[in-house]
Amino acid sequence: MNSRTIVFSVFVAVLIVAGILVLRHFSTSPAPDFQAISAGEERKRAFFEYFLPLIQRANSAISEDRRSLLALADADELSWWQHRQLQELADEYGLDTTAVTTAEVVAELLLRVDEVPSSLALAQAAKESGWGTARFAVEGNNYFGQRCWEAGCGMMPRNRETSMKHEVARFPSPYDSLTSYARNLNTHAEYQSLRAVRAQLSASGSKPLGSQLADNLATYSERRQAYIDEIKNLIRVNKLELKP
Repeated sequence: MNSRTIVFSVFVAVLIVAGILVLRHFSTSPAPDFQAISAGEERKRAFFEYFLPLIQRANSAISEDRRSLLALADADELSWWQHRQLQELADEYGLDTTAVTTAEVVAELLLRVDEVPSSLALAQAAKESGWGTARFAVEGNNYFGQRCWEAGCGMMPRNRETSMKHEVARFPSPYDSLTSYARNLNTHAEYQSLRAVRAQLSASGSKPLGSQLADNLATYSERRQAYIDEIKNLIRVNKLELKP
């Protein structure tokens, strides 16, 4: 392969990566005014119809990353370009690669770079946003109750205790809220057990279900087990496991 061919190949690869990034961050249509939709089945239907395609899109991006990761895992020896790909995945999924081997990086990323069941995301979005009607969803596109910790980073919660310093994060779009939520489950130390259970189920040939992974969400809410029970009930009552 001559130098011009190599340069052209690298150029094409860069264009492909740039195109993927543009598609991932392309703005989504605003959420419907869920407050204007009759509460009950009509609002539920509108909520699921809006969010399910967003979840599928986010999971598609994660699956794309996983395919790239699996290709790197199968390589006998990584090239310079493949090492760079691996580092980019590690950066994206919040993994510190200092003082660890390449094999350890790959093993940990295989736990992190995986889909979030749509049933779990739908149930948590519904719960955390009051079916899209809560203030933080309407004003800040925050459908998953994500917090931020610097002054002025988001919206001030009403009746926040004086000892608390958090705010509720703002997002440019509902999709950005969704991808931040998925990244939280896939990277935060509090959800290491969720990722381990997901990997175990996948390795056994079973598709991980939201109701199974929900048992590992105790730290997502101060209500702990009561919160888990509510999420699992939302999944069951609304038959969310049947959605793709």
